[in-house]
Amino acid sequence: MNKKFIGFMAGLIVFGFSFITTSVFASTPSPSVTYQAQVQNIGWQKAVSDGATAGTIGKGLRLEAIKISLNNLPQGLSGGIQYRLFVNCSG
Repeated sequence: MNKKFIGFMAGLIVFGFSFITTSVFASTPSPSVTYQAQVQNIGWQKAVSDGATAGTIGKGLRLEAIKISLNNLPQGLSGGIQYRLFVNCSG
């Protein structure tokens, strides 16, 4: 085989590997945490994810309830969510 043909084949192999790994990992969603807040006098807000603010800012309204879920765990991986809340006047 000549050097140009070998270089062309090596380029195809690298491109093919890049295409395969990109398409496999791009189609697998990343794990995420989604949560939804129920706010005093407003009700349930839209669900938000991964560090976005749930509830309201600067309105002085209570967070009355929260729903938290873990999404898109890869197959074979298990886990859960632990959280702690402070209840006003109860501790």
